[in-house]
Amino acid sequence: MANPFLTPYSSVRMPFLRKSASRVSGVLAATLSVVGCESTLDVPSNQLTWGFIQTGALAQTGGTYVTTPNGQFFVGNLSSIPDSRVKPDSCVELTITSQNPLQVTFLDAGAAITTQFGTRTDTLPRVSTSNGTSYQKSAPISFRPGDSLFVRIPGANGGFPAAEIRAKTAEAFTLDSLIIRPSPAAVQLRWTPAIDGNSSLVVEFRYSSTGGSTFNQLIRCAFVDDGADSVAFRVMQPWVGQNPNARNATYTRLRTNIVQILEGWLEVISTFSVPTPSSP
Repeated sequence: MANPFLTPYSSVRMPFLRKSASRVSGVLAATLSVVGCESTLDVPSNQLTWGFIQTGALAQTGGTYVTTPNGQFFVGNLSSIPDSRVKPDSCVELTITSQNPLQVTFLDAGAAITTQFGTRTDTLPRVSTSNGTSYQKSAPISFRPGDSLFVRIPGANGGFPAAEIRAKTAEAFTLDSLIIRPSPAAVQLRWTPAIDGNSSLVVEFRYSSTGGSTFNQLIRCAFVDDGADSVAFRVMQPWVGQNPNARNATYTRLRTNIVQILEGWLEVISTFSVPTPSSP
């Protein structure tokens, strides 16, 4: 089994455009944390160049959606990256722990990158802080989940190379109530299936083993995104046995597109989650 997505970072020493390593921003780290260890692509870990464009749907009143795309480019060691084509219909039980900040060496990818959601084109300027460098707008972008996405990266000398990538964003879906029957019957899940085979559904069942309001345990599952699956009751029993205040669940449709670039990889990570976060 591969390790959870993008947790196996190690400290880096590559100087490129920065004299010291910086932390991956919370935006990218939070997005990567929702995808489970069962949907990864194993990759070499020898100080490669990485580029990630992440985008997730945010709900607005009236049934419309916005997104806040974020680009980050760096050098570091990864042993696996999210891959929505890998979906083995299995679960893993984890203990929720605080993770140490992830250290990478950020790269310049130009003054700004451009994104095109459907027919709308936006410029994402470079933003540098003490925590590193990212590419993002100050305001959300209107889009429709399922739109096509085209990203153009101008690149920079000595930094991330010029590149382009296309992807399909994760489409919206609805979820039926879980069907829970007495043991040993499996817990049944039903949702709106994807329109093709290039996405997966990642589910996180979080709960408190002590019955409190602080979740310390997690059951993370990755499914084929065909609209129906089940989890063995013995796996779900710790979650099912908790009162509603001591458990919750998040269902995330994951779409990725991965292309190889000079000395590394470039990936788009798109998600649509239920419950869907609200736009600030």
